[in-house]
Amino acid sequence: GRVLLLVFTVASQVTFIAKYSPLTSAKHLMDHAEEQKMELEALASIYFQEFQLIDAGPPARFVLDVEAAESESPLRMHIDLEFTYTPRYPEEAPEFVIRKKRDITDFQVEDLQQHIRSLIEQNLGASMVYSVVEAVKEWLTDHSQSMHDKMVARISTQQQRQAEVAEETAIEREERLRREAEAAARAEQLAREEKLRLGTPVTRENFLAWKRKIDAERETEKSR
Repeated sequence: GRVLLLVFTVASQVTFIAKYSPLTSAKHLMDHAEEQKMELEALASIYFQEFQLIDAGPPARFVLDVEAAESESPLRMHIDLEFTYTPRYPEEAPEFVIRKKRDITDFQVEDLQQHIRSLIEQNLGASMVYSVVEAVKEWLTDHSQSMHDKMVARISTQQQRQAEVAEETAIEREERLRREAEAAARAEQLAREEKLRLGTPVTRENFLAWKRKIDAERETEKSR
């Protein structure tokens, strides 16, 4: 048992020394640099016009033009996504910066930064820029459509409210006209009732007409 423990301890020490010796670290850095170079070549080939190498490095620094996919929405979020490799990438996270270009708010940029950090964390240990960029495209597309849907819903709500106000106004106008007609009818009815209560007022013309009528009736009686 002691022999086995001694062998295990010696083996562990040898592994540790081999892993962290200057020669091994230099080899790992060379491996990282080679992997970074291969990824840069692949990205330049895949994205072509959307890819711009700012500094070949090391550390390399480059920008990708990332835009939401075309859809029914007229809104298309559009950003520049800048990456800078770190010496031990992809074992450690690359640095990145988001620069707004179109249809994206500061709040959404902060949200997207958190999303990218999560993506990087999930992909540590492997070349990840392509996966991150494609996931960002999908995020921009989804959020562009979501913004469009919210805008359409807001406009629809405003139009519905305006229609309700217009309908309300029409109803109020109709109600006012109805009340005015009822008031006029009541006033006319009251005038008729008052006339009946007071009778026909006596004027000179009314009296003469009444006298002529009485005289005519008397003459008719005499002639019989």
